[in-house]
Formats: sequence, structure tokens, C-alpha cells
Amino acid sequence: DNHSKYNTKYIYRFIEPKITINQSSESQTIYNIDIISFQYEDGNRDAETLIVDPLTKDIFILSKKGKFIHIYTLPYPQSTDNILTAKLVNTIDFRPDHNNSAVDRIVAGDISDDGMEILVKSSVNIFHFPRHVNQTVGEAFNNIMTTVKYILEPQGEAIGWHAENHGYFTISEENHNISTHLYFYPRLVGCMDKNATNYNPYAK
Repeated sequence: DNHSKYNTKYIYRFIEPKITINQSSESQTIYNIDIISFQYEDGNRDAETLIVDPLTKDIFILSKKGKFIHIYTLPYPQSTDNILTAKLVNTIDFRPDHNNSAVDRIVAGDISDDGMEILVKSSVNIFHFPRHVNQTVGEAFNNIMTTVKYILEPQGEAIGWHAENHGYFTISEENHNISTHLYFYPRLVGCMDKNATNYNPYAK
């Protein structure tokens, strides 16, 4: 919703198809799709970042633009029968220099499989948040935010943790005939304990 004009948003949820690493290309038809309809509690927003907490299955949505990014939640279980209200749980200024730049917009995010680390990606930066024991995701966004390694991509709008938390991946959309590449950033060995206040496993 680039112009923040639609009152109701939709999330489509279905079971991930089973594939193997050596499987040849094929087409599959997806059935049994859940449609989660929702509205923001404080007005329409443009958003591209959707995160699911692996510990609670709560859904979190981050707005894309503005001085302060709004973080909303749709708690589990999410009804598919009614229009839900996405509740505002936090607001954050992700601009390292506090310059309201149009290119530095929030475009992606992910939570590690153990639920203890959060990555949020803008157009030009990746931000890391530790999550301490018994913290909600909304509370974790109040922890110390650090930037981590990132190779600028033509239109990098995706990020995901390695399945065993060994690092994270990024990939770009194609832009101006520049081909895309899948990047992997491995976790550094010997980093601080993740419960430390200034924990950063990907120091620049």
C-alpha cells in the first residue's frame, strides 16, 4: 500500500510446500489458504516488513516510512473470520543520523529460530536487537540497537536468518538490469553472550 490509502490489509498464510535441494523445477497449486484481514489502530500505513515470533506465533508488522517507524502486532491465534486490529506496541527512529532520508526505509525483518535475536532491514542498513529471556518482541525493540554488516544491493528488500542461526541472508530485487545475488553473512566466532546489553554478533 505505497500511498497508505487502503483501510483493510490482507495476509495470506499457507503451509510451505515440501521441496528437496536437488528437485527439478515444477509448478504446484496451493490450496487451503488462510486470509488474515486487519486494520491498523491509528490509521493507514505503508508496510513491507512482516515478522512472525517463533516463540508465540504472534505477527509483527513494521511501517515503512516516516521519522518514527510504527511496530504493530496481531497476537496468535489470528482469526480468519473477522477484521482484526493491529495494535501499536512501539515506535522507533531507525535513522542513524536522524536524517529523514527517503531512501532509508524499513523493508524487511526476521527473528532467529530461537526467538532471541531480531534483524530489521532498511534500504541501506541492517539493525540488530537482542531479545532477553521473558521479553516480548515489542519490549526487545527497546534494547540497544546496533547496525551489522551489509553489502549495499541494487534494491535489497529481503532478509532471513539461517535456519540454525549461523548467520543471515539478504537478496535484492532486480534494478536497472543489475542481476541479483544471494548474500550470506556468517556469525562471528567468539562474540559476546547474547544476553549482554551491547551484544552484536556481526561487528563491522
